[in-house]
Amino acid sequence: MNLEEIKNNIIKSAQEKLNRHRVMGAKTKLSIMEVAELLDIISGNADNARVAPGDLIGNYSLN
Repeated sequence: MNLEEIKNNIIKSAQEKLNRHRVMGAKTKLSIMEVAELLDIISGNADNARVAPGDLIGNYSLN
């Protein structure tokens, strides 16, 4: 898996998380800051995002 695939997986996971957030409406557990960070990841402005990759793609190993 190369870095481009990892980046695409993170973006896809962020989009899925936002879609679940949208469907859940007021019952969502995401804060406004988490939503903003996910939007930054999707738009490519995530240089300072605090969402860890593990939060988006689960457990992974570079081995």
